[in-house]
Amino acid sequence: MWNIIAGGGGIISAIALVVAVLAWRTARREADTAARAEATAQRSLYVAYRPYVSIDLYPIEGTGPTILNFASVLHNHGNVPATITGAWGRVAGSGTIAVGSQLQPNQNPSQLCIFPGREGELTWGASRTSPAWPDGGFLYILAEITYRGAFEEEKYTTRVEVICPVPHATMTKRGGQPMDVRQAAAT
Repeated sequence: MWNIIAGGGGIISAIALVVAVLAWRTARREADTAARAEATAQRSLYVAYRPYVSIDLYPIEGTGPTILNFASVLHNHGNVPATITGAWGRVAGSGTIAVGSQLQPNQNPSQLCIFPGREGELTWGASRTSPAWPDGGFLYILAEITYRGAFEEEKYTTRVEVICPVPHATMTKRGGQPMDVRQAAAT
């Protein structure tokens, strides 16, 4: 009888080893699941608590056959304030007419902070000093802003490309509709 019990010790050891391996695999699977849940929660918080800034471009007063003045209206759709850290634009007709980090240097975009649900505005201008200015047809405008949230240093970008007909007369007030968007992208 002692032989069976002594021989059974090997079986008990084998069963104990199998149980330990299964327990380790279960614990490892639970740890992996917890790690994935943590990563998902962090991504969700990151997405929920960051700014999302859109750009609408409007022709503004003074725009005419030889000059294009426009406003970029920035709207923060996120849950935290957005601080604009840079603005860049390009106006083209049959070639590049104007390019700049701010085509009309009367504003400092790095001082523009837009709170959630609010708007901010930067104005731009390009004139017919280039032979690329079309006599009719359309102007193409590309505007890009970089911004960051209130609590982090990571920068985001919003870029919009619009098309605008060359005006036949000088505008005395802001256009009521934003320019037609050809492409938009955001990070």
